[in-house]
Amino acid sequence: MSVADLRCLEDPGSGLLILADPRWCLWAATYPALTCISGLGDLRSWLVGAGKAEADQVLHALAILAAVDGGDDLPAAAVLAWALIPGACLVSSRLRSLAPGHIDEIVAAQLWVQVRTFQWQRLRRVAANIVLDTRQRVSRR
Repeated sequence: MSVADLRCLEDPGSGLLILADPRWCLWAATYPALTCISGLGDLRSWLVGAGKAEADQVLHALAILAAVDGGDDLPAAAVLAWALIPGACLVSSRLRSLAPGHIDEIVAAQLWVQVRTFQWQRLRRVAANIVLDTRQRVSRR
């Protein structure tokens, strides 16, 4: 199983991700940085072509929505985790020797914790911070 499978984030048309597109307009009304994307289907490809600052504004808005002490919005958390799956998969592959057979589960769980507890009030560079914090916390186990 992959990290995405374990968090039910493989298929954008299922689980919490299916709730993202209907909420996107509401999120964008509160966080204008999200207006440059029409919804979940465009997010990853948009992030690839966006400038770092612009991408970070979008991810920061999602991080605020996703955080327990922010919007506490589970579909937004799923969207942010889904956007960061490529980085989490890289972490998992690099740490495979730490827990053969279980590293994907550990990385998936820690990614979710990092998304839900991101320190949005003081941090930026959302993708880098969440992926690096996931790696550091998994490495400690």
